[in-house]
Amino acid sequence: MKAFLLIFRRDFKTGGIQPAPEHLQNRMKDWQNRMGSIAARNKLAHSGNRLSDERKVVKPGAIVTNRPHV
Repeated sequence: MKAFLLIFRRDFKTGGIQPAPEHLQNRMKDWQNRMGSIAARNKLAHSGNRLSDERKVVKPGAIVTNRPHV
């Protein structure tokens, strides 16, 4: 079985346009629904799983690198 870890980051330092709290709340609701759907199908991995040594970093522009790890 393959497992994936997705990390989404947001840049708070640049001072650029930030989404409205209502927008963030709606996005969070969508995310919770998606995760709930995955959990309902018993496809959600439990915490404590170790990451393998096969790691990749995906950057904007579909750039995939093996290292450095974030």
